[in-house]
Amino acid sequence: ERERERERERERGMTGEVAKVMEPVSNHKELVDFEAPQKRPKRNKFAIACASLASMTSILLGYDIGVMSGAVLYIKKDWHLSDVQIEVLTGILNLYCLFGSAAAGRTSDMIGRRYTIVIAGAIFFAAPLLM
Repeated sequence: ERERERERERERGMTGEVAKVMEPVSNHKELVDFEAPQKRPKRNKFAIACASLASMTSILLGYDIGVMSGAVLYIKKDWHLSDVQIEVLTGILNLYCLFGSAAAGRTSDMIGRRYTIVIAGAIFFAAPLLM
């Protein structure tokens, strides 16, 4: 009997461990084998608001730089500024970003990262509205 099984395995190309793996397995499962469906985790609305405000600050910074590059043409003409003065005027936005980053570090140490992002987002969101 065992000789016939080995011969069939050789014909199919299966030997040793492969033949053992290929043996039929019972797929019968009982109700206790299944797990209960997992509940979906709650969404943290505060984290979503922080992420939204953080992304809005990046968008608004790009908007401010874009507006400034378009306004430079008229500012140069009306105020009779040289090219160097225009470069300083445009580059000052990056300097203010440096001061803002330093202030954000101190604020983050005092009140935490989340609230710092909320405050920065609120300021960046309100500033273009006031312009």
